Amino acid sequence: MARSKSKFANAGPKTVMEDNFVAPKRRRNSEERVTLQEALADSGETIEELKAPDPADAPIQKEEGQSNLAQTIKQHRHKYVTMIGRNDKKTQNKGDYVAKALLLIPFEELMRFVYLRVPAGKYDKLNPGHQRMCAGNLVRAWWKKGDEPTLAWLAASLPADAELTDQTADEEEAA
Repeated sequence: MARSKSKFANAGPKTVMEDNFVAPKRRRNSEERVTLQEALADSGETIEELKAPDPADAPIQKEEGQSNLAQTIKQHRHKYVTMIGRNDKKTQNKGDYVAKALLLIPFEELMRFVYLRVPAGKYDKLNPGHQRMCAGNLVRAWWKKGDEPTLAWLAASLPADAELTDQTADEEEAA
């Protein structure tokens, strides 16, 4: 039986690539190396002080049955301001310009603006409070980035008689 020829049999002369590449030698760093003990001696600290945990960085202990969101809110609760919302109920927020503006803008108008920029119906499966919170987070993110349409919409959608003062619910109760 005749042997079949390979399709590469007449491919031409074989070429051999020679590798003349030589990697450069690694140079030693000419800077003087300082050990941790020497650095601590210069600063006056001890290794125990360096290893000691900072109490401010300690996470709040999660209580049984408490969600991560509840834990996060608990950590930042001291930053919140109590205000009166459109429905004359107390609400807590950051107390900045966006939070005050979102309190005065009707829910339907807020969702109409958000759905111009995100897929319509994205938040329909959520309850109205959660929808408003998610929409408010989007508006706040756009506002932080200095988004011109968002800045213009916030200014235009506030009622003419709206005052964005720093009057909180506690101050209103005292009055």
